[in-house]
Amino acid sequence: SGESKRTGDMHALLLAKERELEELRAGARTVGEAATAAKVRESALEERIKTRDEDLEAERARVRKAEEAGTKAQLQVDASTAAATAAAAAQQQQQQQQQQQQQL
Repeated sequence: SGESKRTGDMHALLLAKERELEELRAGARTVGEAATAAKVRESALEERIKTRDEDLEAERARVRKAEEAGTKAQLQVDASTAAATAAAAAQQQQQQQQQQQQQL
């Protein structure tokens, strides 16, 4: 009777240890799944960051190009203005010379 109680206690202890081991395995699977999900999210975030970096660099290039085009346009306007000013000054000088000649 004492022997069978002892065997029963050992059997109960083994069952408890098996349940504990199965719970630990289930916990490990859960942790593993969570780690995998975290890696997937991390990869997705890294891809989004990379895409945004590329978009930002493309936007910077567009801005540089627009600034360069704006600078070229401003230079053309400045050159046209200078040419028009020079032409007007030359015309005014010519008119003054003609007036002076007429007065003589």
